[in-house]
Amino acid sequence: VNTTEKARPEISEEPELVPASRVDRKKTFLLLEENAGITYRYAPCCKPIPGDDVLGYVDENEIVIVHRRECPTAAKLKSNFGNNLVSAKWAAHKMLTFNEVLEVRGIDKKGVLIQILHVISEQYGVNISKINVETNAGIFVGQFYIYVHDKHEIETLAKNINKIKEVNSTHRVMS
Repeated sequence: VNTTEKARPEISEEPELVPASRVDRKKTFLLLEENAGITYRYAPCCKPIPGDDVLGYVDENEIVIVHRRECPTAAKLKSNFGNNLVSAKWAAHKMLTFNEVLEVRGIDKKGVLIQILHVISEQYGVNISKINVETNAGIFVGQFYIYVHDKHEIETLAKNINKIKEVNSTHRVMS
């Protein structure tokens, strides 16, 4: 038995994350489309999309986690980790799409669903991933899972669906 051999230090399996640069918390962090997933990520709790009023939380790896300002998690971060918050602003986003839900309510009448689909697919060219429509006592409630580029696109779509005579309300479902 050789007792002069020194114990080897443990070698970490995962490389240490080193941020490309430190986030300047005094400046507004610009959310560039090409940096999504690299310098910033979308918070899974509130799922912000371009156009939403947002702020950023800078994590230990200098990655900015983007939250909607009205998100309950963002409120907790403000009170507990104020030094890690940064103002954030969207740059133009037209390459990425976000799966959002539009809820539509109205009077159940023959042809209404076709009219709604015409506005979504034909007038705006928005892709639909899923539809759920239920009726009860002559009133329908539908959830349309759609892919949009930003908040403006979903708001314009909602406004135009509301122009359909039988539709009473249309709004984005917030997580």
